[in-house]
Amino acid sequence: MNAESPPPAGRPPGKSPAFALLLAFVPSALFLTFATLRLPPSVLSFSAVALVSLGCCVTSSFILFKRKTKTSIVVGIIFLLLNAGMAFFMGCSAWIMSMGGL
Repeated sequence: MNAESPPPAGRPPGKSPAFALLLAFVPSALFLTFATLRLPPSVLSFSAVALVSLGCCVTSSFILFKRKTKTSIVVGIIFLLLNAGMAFFMGCSAWIMSMGGL
């Protein structure tokens, strides 16, 4: 007989989604930290936050999508939209600042 027990029903074998969820919250933490520091805005800082948000957005959603459960896919889509929205906002802000606005 096999000494290993099968994984619980409804849960795919593999790693915990903790890393993907932590990675999904990085853009929100950066965004809130950036907003509360009240530093003078610069194109470089807005661009950096936008790129990090975009990278975390794609990576965390990809990791969650690989789990192939309904909950993981729904959470991945929610974080994808939230982080993509923040990346879009920060990227547009950097673009407007580079054009001489703000």
